[in-house]
Amino acid sequence: METQSTSDSFFTESLYQPQKLSSRVPAANFFVVAIGASAGGLEAINEFFDHLPANTDASFVVIQHLSPTHKSLMPELLTKHTTMTIMEARDGLMLQPNCIYLIPNKNTLTIQQGKLRLADKNQSSVPNMAIDTFLHSLATDTGKRSIAVILSGTGSDGTRGLEAIKAAGGVVVVQDPATAHFDGMPNSAIATGLADAVLAPKKIATYLVNYINNYHSAPETAAVDTSLQNNAVLEEILEFAKETCELDFTSYKRPTLARRVAKRMLEINFDSYEKYLQFLKETPSEIKHLCGDFLINVTRFFRDERAFALLEEKIIPEIVRSKQQDESIKIWVAGCSTGEEPYSLAMLLDTYLNRHQIYLPVKIFATDVDKEAIQVASRGVYPETITQVLPPPMLARYFVRRSDDYIVCEPIRKMIIFAHHDVGKDAPFSKVDLISCRNMLIYMDGNLQHKVLQAFHFALNIGGFLFLGPSENLGAFKQYFAEISRKWKIYKNLEASRKTLPPNLLVRKLQVDARVPAEPTRIKKNKQSLQHQISDIFNATLVEEFNYAGVCIDENYRLLHAIGDYKKYLDLPDWQLHFSLIKMVPEDLAVALGSSIRKVAKTKQKTILQNVKLTRNGSSRLINIIIKPYLSGEFSERFLFVLFCEASRPKNQKLETRLLSASNQNEQIAALELELSETKENLYSTFEELEVSNEELQSNNEELLSANEELQSTNEELQSLNEELHTVNTEHQQKIKELIELNEDLDNYFRNADIGQMFVDQQLTIRKFTPAIVNQINLIPSDIGRPLAHFSNNLLYDHLLDDIQTVIDTGKPLEKEIQIRNGRYFLMRLVPYLKQTNKLDGVVITFVDITLLKDLNNTLQGILNSSINGITALKALRGSSNQIVDFEWTMANEAIGRIFKKDPMELPGKSLLTELPGMKTSRLFNRFVQVVNTGELLNLEHYYDYDGLQSWFQTVATKVEDGLTITFADITEKKIAEQKLLSAYQELQSAEENLKKLNNQLEARIAERTRELSASEERFRLISLTTNDVIWDWTMMNNKLWWNEGFKTMFDYTTEQIEPGVESWFERIHPEDKDQIITSLNQAINNSQEQWSAEYRFRKADGSYAYVFNRAYIILNENRIPYRMLGSLIDLTDLKLAQEELRKTNANLVRINNDLDNFVYTASHDLKSPISNIEGLLYHLEMELENADDRILEILSHIKKSVDRFQTTIKDLAEITKAEKQEEDDITEVTIEDLLDDIKLSINNLMEESAAVIETNCQECPAIKFSKTNLKSILYNLISNSIKYRAAERPLQIKVSTEKVPGYAVLIVQDNGLGIEESQQSKLFGMFKRFHNHVEGSGVGLYIVNKIVQNAGGRIEVASKLNEGTTFKIFLRSE
Repeated sequence: METQSTSDSFFTESLYQPQKLSSRVPAANFFVVAIGASAGGLEAINEFFDHLPANTDASFVVIQHLSPTHKSLMPELLTKHTTMTIMEARDGLMLQPNCIYLIPNKNTLTIQQGKLRLADKNQSSVPNMAIDTFLHSLATDTGKRSIAVILSGTGSDGTRGLEAIKAAGGVVVVQDPATAHFDGMPNSAIATGLADAVLAPKKIATYLVNYINNYHSAPETAAVDTSLQNNAVLEEILEFAKETCELDFTSYKRPTLARRVAKRMLEINFDSYEKYLQFLKETPSEIKHLCGDFLINVTRFFRDERAFALLEEKIIPEIVRSKQQDESIKIWVAGCSTGEEPYSLAMLLDTYLNRHQIYLPVKIFATDVDKEAIQVASRGVYPETITQVLPPPMLARYFVRRSDDYIVCEPIRKMIIFAHHDVGKDAPFSKVDLISCRNMLIYMDGNLQHKVLQAFHFALNIGGFLFLGPSENLGAFKQYFAEISRKWKIYKNLEASRKTLPPNLLVRKLQVDARVPAEPTRIKKNKQSLQHQISDIFNATLVEEFNYAGVCIDENYRLLHAIGDYKKYLDLPDWQLHFSLIKMVPEDLAVALGSSIRKVAKTKQKTILQNVKLTRNGSSRLINIIIKPYLSGEFSERFLFVLFCEASRPKNQKLETRLLSASNQNEQIAALELELSETKENLYSTFEELEVSNEELQSNNEELLSANEELQSTNEELQSLNEELHTVNTEHQQKIKELIELNEDLDNYFRNADIGQMFVDQQLTIRKFTPAIVNQINLIPSDIGRPLAHFSNNLLYDHLLDDIQTVIDTGKPLEKEIQIRNGRYFLMRLVPYLKQTNKLDGVVITFVDITLLKDLNNTLQGILNSSINGITALKALRGSSNQIVDFEWTMANEAIGRIFKKDPMELPGKSLLTELPGMKTSRLFNRFVQVVNTGELLNLEHYYDYDGLQSWFQTVATKVEDGLTITFADITEKKIAEQKLLSAYQELQSAEENLKKLNNQLEARIAERTRELSASEERFRLISLTTNDVIWDWTMMNNKLWWNEGFKTMFDYTTEQIEPGVESWFERIHPEDKDQIITSLNQAINNSQEQWSAEYRFRKADGSYAYVFNRAYIILNENRIPYRMLGSLIDLTDLKLAQEELRKTNANLVRINNDLDNFVYTASHDLKSPISNIEGLLYHLEMELENADDRILEILSHIKKSVDRFQTTIKDLAEITKAEKQEEDDITEVTIEDLLDDIKLSINNLMEESAAVIETNCQECPAIKFSKTNLKSILYNLISNSIKYRAAERPLQIKVSTEKVPGYAVLIVQDNGLGIEESQQSKLFGMFKRFHNHVEGSGVGLYIVNKIVQNAGGRIEVASKLNEGTTFKIFLRSE
């Protein structure tokens, strides 16, 4: 392939750098809202944030057109409309949610990886495109979480950026132009068709909140819902769109469509496909909006600049070289959207042809299924933002600047024919040199892609080029193309299409520039009977077999419809596309056909032209033409039907060359010559007039062009300046409004303030004063501007002017108390008047009436001085770390002077620790600090032996602001008296000690019984009517004693026999017990005890005495003085008799038990000697019968074993007796591990035989206080049992451990032996109990262990599982 590169390409590195998208970082988990505004935008921004909550979890970036020479007041003004954090953008600042960022006035703003980036603003850059700049970077960085809001402003800034936001999946919201002060920017944004919503500012806030909330509630699930039910609803939506908007999306990829539907549902707050479908059917405008979302109109001039550079350098030169002179270049741009791509190709072609001085006709067919996009493209009007993507030479050459936009120049516009066309249904163009279809196939399914590529292949010339998007490919058609650029998907057609066009192509009314689409003429296919179809079958057969073709034209020869193989008879014009039938037939046939059509239109009679010669592509043939009029209104349109067919001729007959009969030909020539002559005369006259006018217009036009260029440049500068000034003016107006309100507030404050206030400058000239100042200085309103020295005053003070001058000189405030002539007191405060620059510019003089405060202070001082207690006030002095380091005296009464030997008048202003250093030493200072820090009241009695004082004080301190007031009361004499009283009280306590000891002994004897009788007074009161016990109530103040009915029942008294006072109780106490009981009772009352109890004898009505237990609750008042007693009496007579019987029985049992123990001990001792004799005899007998037969030896062996068992039994009985009598008089601290070592030595042979492993863990309680002998016996028996009753199938493991529980030390022995059945565990500690017979034993070991533990006041717990092991826990008292 021959290629040619052009060195002066518009897309060389030096003139234009292609955009490089930075690598996308993961999107933040919050939305970023970019708000673009210019002139009139401040009010809209305020209204927007007035209605926006502060917790949207989104970040807001406000981009305005600001003057670089004026600092914006936006941060200050916006704080009144939102509680979100507002800050001016800084370079590298990371965006945070719920924050507002404002563009600085001297910078442009972008975002990269979530951080704001600043760049210096180009001062000569006109117009200002700060909004577009930020939106492009936001789309790249944030993707689908980007939101663009366009508010009031002139121009078109932001329009191009919206395309980037939309392409990234973001949301676009525009202010309703009706609510904007300047509608330039909103209208420009709306014209793109990319706006998701057009709303007033307050409604924009609501829209964004709903969108963000809905997105967070279902951020990803809303993208594609693949459930069968929702897929079915999606199909219904597509069918409804097809019927309503005539747009067939059924062959588009379902995931893409589902995402678009879900996104739209999210925007308008729908969560159900069914509800949204119903909404579509009820809202006609919504289906149009949804179809607009399906049609993703994202394009720009020279999109993918490298690809267009390749077209300019290689493809276009090759296409041009392949053309002959006057042969046209045909280009088809399918899916042209808003026209930027066909215009880009037109500019490249025109540039190349002009550069090489080549003249070739160019026809660019630009088609799209979106009618609104075609209308935008056909207008050829684009916003100012195209200056960012078009090289300046192209912009100047091919565009004309208007007020706020650019329009394509006429030569380029005439190259392009815009038409509404569906590549999937409508017939393709033919003989095309270049087809551009970029980023459209990616939205189609495989079948539709194949169909479209088939149409493209059919339309291309051999050697024609196909230009696809970077993500698209040829699929099955790859074999028919050669790859020119793999990266930019440019292919060259290698062969003609082997297939005819698809049979179901739609024939529609041809529409240049697609202003109004026509209705399709394809009839919906329905299954009908043969009777209904026979006509269609007949027509189709005629067309197919005899090559009939028909066209419908209007009376101006304009082609309306076509049917059949009309391409055999008609040709499209080479230079400029006209849909005139006369222009589509050869010139020799056009004359005859034109006159015949005029004749038919005039006469309304059918005409037939037979054997007409048709010459095409160098060959000729005869055809017949039938022209039939339909002009009478029988159809919806007036038209003529022209039918073409091949003329039949006999076999071997030569081709006839005549066109028409000679007579007809002569008549037509004469008519045409006459018409031509008249036309020439008219044209000549018109040409002369036009020539003169053209010269004048050309001169004027050159002047106007020059002036227009200057005006356009000036207008751009003025417009940009006007936007900046309007923004500044709006901020100033807002600030002036606030200043007026502030001034009104100050005026009202001055009029209503009771405080006299005056402002003077550095020359002591009066600037302003409040009406109340006339009490001190004689002024009237007209005195403003006069020197203060000119006025008299009512002050009993002569240094006012000197003091004011001192404040001016030093810059330090000054306060003084002064008195005026009427006797009132004022606090005069002189404060420097500082400007915003902190420069001193005068003095503010304030007079505060403190007469009442002065009177109160004098009264308070008199009251304080009359107190005998020292009263003082202190102010905290704090260090650098805000810690209190000292106190300063602010007030002290005369008593303070007497107590601390100080002059109270000299104390104010002095340091506490300097005057009384003992406060620090005595730690009293720390107490004062605590009062200030916590606010708690301090009430303390203490001895002060510092600063030359030796006294007792009661000190009370309370916090007052950042200080405290303290009262010191001298209580030295009181303390001395208390010491004497305390000594007497201690002597009294010593005298009562014996009584307390006696009382404690009595309480100890009945402790067990009182535990059962310790129920509360309330219980006794409630059951007093039902109990048999005696309940009594004694009121001490009036000595009234009440008895319940139980008193009469228990002691057989009548009501008359019961005295009313306490005597009825005391007089019936047994004489031996009476004094003790009364003393005990008085002691409990005097000590303010809450309970009292006693056991004594009480006389019954028959004169006998009953043993009773008396328990009472003493009720105390708030001063803990007893005033009432509630109690109960219980008859213990039967209990005493039972106790006596029990004592006798126990004594008898003890005696019997001792006798039994003595018997066992004696018997075991007496039996030892006979057994020893028997054992010796058996030994001699065994020696004598050493050679006896086996039967005798076996008998001897049995006798010997019996004697051993008998010895063991005697030994066990002795051990049992010993255990029963054991007294723990050898208790000591026993170390468990040492004890275990002793036991291991004594059973070493057993351990080696059994291979037992003993583990110990005694860290928690390494030693137990117990009898070492008994503890060894316990451990020995338990460990030896574990060894005896081990499991043969597993190694024996014994774990010995200790632990502590409240009141006990616990010894734990655990093994993995045979275990014990649960039903046998209750019998475990019985004497002579054995549960495993395969091992010898007596069954008394555990009995002895249990007896030892019980005698020591402990207990044993056993946990055992058969075939798993046993755990013994021995609880031994630790007190």
